[in-house]
Amino acid sequence: MDYFLFFLALFSGGFMAWGVGANDVANAMGTSVGSKVITIKQAILIAAVFEGLGAIFGSGGVTDTIRYDLLDIEFYQNDMMVLAYGMIASLLASATWLMLATNKGWPVSTTHSIIGAVVGFGMVSQGPSNIQWIQIISIAASWLVTPIISGITGFIIFKLVQKLVLRHAEPAYCALAFFAACIGGLAFLAGQFVLDQVDIQRGSEGLSIIFAAIFVSGAYYWRQKSLSKGLSYRQKCQEAERIFGMLALITACIMAFAHGANDVANAIGPLASVIEILKFGSLQVGSPLPPWVLGFGAAGVVFGLAIFGYKIMASVGSKITVLSPSRSFSAQSATGMVVLGASWFGFPVSTTHTLVGAVLGVGLARGLAAVDLHVVRGIFMSWVITIPAGALFSIFYFAVFGVMF
Repeated sequence: MDYFLFFLALFSGGFMAWGVGANDVANAMGTSVGSKVITIKQAILIAAVFEGLGAIFGSGGVTDTIRYDLLDIEFYQNDMMVLAYGMIASLLASATWLMLATNKGWPVSTTHSIIGAVVGFGMVSQGPSNIQWIQIISIAASWLVTPIISGITGFIIFKLVQKLVLRHAEPAYCALAFFAACIGGLAFLAGQFVLDQVDIQRGSEGLSIIFAAIFVSGAYYWRQKSLSKGLSYRQKCQEAERIFGMLALITACIMAFAHGANDVANAIGPLASVIEILKFGSLQVGSPLPPWVLGFGAAGVVFGLAIFGYKIMASVGSKITVLSPSRSFSAQSATGMVVLGASWFGFPVSTTHTLVGAVLGVGLARGLAAVDLHVVRGIFMSWVITIPAGALFSIFYFAVFGVMF
């Protein structure tokens, strides 16, 4: 094994994971921090746990897409080291752009960045016929569709919250019922997931329903004590927002899991390709990811969030539109559903696009005046630049490697 190249790949993957944490994880946590549901320290702790769980349990499909489906591997069979150098160049290119964007406070897409970088080096190394254009087009289409879907979903969720809870004569009790129903639904899904993981199939739906009923009852009676005393309407509204704050905390965990399942692959996918090439001399299609690679990527992500994520949290969490706990819950719920759905099908979507779309949808539910269009315009411009920036940086680093090696 070429240990110099191995450590260069580790450095590049760690640098990229840092960039994902500084920019993309901050997107996932930004709405919760902006609505003051959690602090930055709590966001880091949540990310440390749930990003890792998402990477371990849900990132396989997206990682395989980045490792095997963007370029035609057959073009590199006679010289796999070219592919290894290109993947390292892609990691360095994407991380460089993320570092620059984060410094400016731009919530750009790490998915756009890494895919632009891979396509850039693929074009100069083997030509356009090397690119799996059908796969690229389908991914690009998902980038256009997901923010629209999340925006519509966020709009609908917040409108329902307004109608069923916030504008009701008894908002606190309605929020309590809404809280219990959401907890029950999540308990059912979580119970089903756990039972599937331990391979319990027969009657698993019934067991999950029992889990859900227990959580609904517990959630309802736990919060009911705080509503037993006489409250003014203003206090009832404040209590309703506190209840939504707890839901927003739960959806922040879901967001971190969804992000780990989708976007951590942007760092560990190319890194895993280089490690396979150095170890086996070729890509082993279908081979499982080494657990330490998943842990390495998750650790780098948390480190990036802790060191530099506050700038992006400010952009997403407070500058687009003012977020309360109920609005934060609506945006995060919409984003989590869309990103987890995409991860299920192996699509490397942009968490940034999805979340910003959801925040816009929630903001528009309150009227166009509630959205800062100047900030939105700047974010969209940074999105347009990201793909060519990743490609150009990748071509530059690949050319440097060509001179050095």
